[in-house]
Amino acid sequence: MAPPGWQPEYLGGRQYPKPVTVESFKKFDTPVTKTLSKYTLVQFSFLMALATGYLAIANTLDLWISILYAGNIFVTLASIGALFEKKKWGFVAEFVRLFSLPWLAYLLPIDDKLWLAVAVGIGAVVSGVSVIWLLLINKKEQDRPEHTMQPPVEEEQMAA
Repeated sequence: MAPPGWQPEYLGGRQYPKPVTVESFKKFDTPVTKTLSKYTLVQFSFLMALATGYLAIANTLDLWISILYAGNIFVTLASIGALFEKKKWGFVAEFVRLFSLPWLAYLLPIDDKLWLAVAVGIGAVVSGVSVIWLLLINKKEQDRPEHTMQPPVEEEQMAA
């Protein structure tokens, strides 16, 4: 086994990593628009309300309904992370999650049909507004250049 960076002598011999300096070090940082930050903050706030409500009524729900709610919480967290990292599947997962909100509201254990209709209506309105907001964000993200990060600093530039 050869050490890392090993190459045959005719290819230049062993390659050593360049020293890391404050000027050459670049952290992984995906640029995020303020609109996307606001959207994810609002969705995370809704998630906290949903998770708190879920924990309050979890012992009264059927197992499959409980699994659906827990799955929605998981998908929300995953899609928010994917949206921040600009993953394509993040937008798809978020759309699926948003369209599921009125259906999840319908599954709430509410006996009064009026209050159930109110819950479904609120879920539909939140879902509709969020879908429109997400479509606008998606349009803005597609209009942005793909690579906004600065190129790495070369040694010649550092010496100058």
